Amino acid sequence: ARRVLKPSGQMLVMEDVDQKGRGFITRYIHALDQGKYIRKPNEYRILLEKQWAVIRELDIKSGFCPYQVFILNHRT
Repeated sequence: ARRVLKPSGQMLVMEDVDQKGRGFITRYIHALDQGKYIRKPNEYRILLEKQWAVIRELDIKSGFCPYQVFILNHRT
């Protein structure tokens, strides 16, 4: 992504996250995740900040699952 994104461009990353207070259905859906690597929001932030500047971060809920949205651009 760094190779194709213009220096002034931004990238949106949206990931399913593990949050406290999640209900039974969310826990069940996460248990079915084949990757088994659903991270907490701060873990994604740490991972992304190694290569990107996090411009904005939002937490959203879509259906039964919580998501963390990161808007990123090139780290200068």
